[in-house]
Amino acid sequence: MVRETKVHDLKVILELYLCLHKETVPEQSDNLVNTWKQEKANA
Repeated sequence: MVRETKVHDLKVILELYLCLHKETVPEQSDNLVNTWKQEKANA
């Protein structure tokens, strides 16, 4: 099943990134969350 991402999906996407790449992911800072929200608004 495929669906459009939601603003609250950021944490899950970062966890998936970590699982797949075995590298650290950016801290979920206010700046990161705001960037995610802005990208979702522009989509």
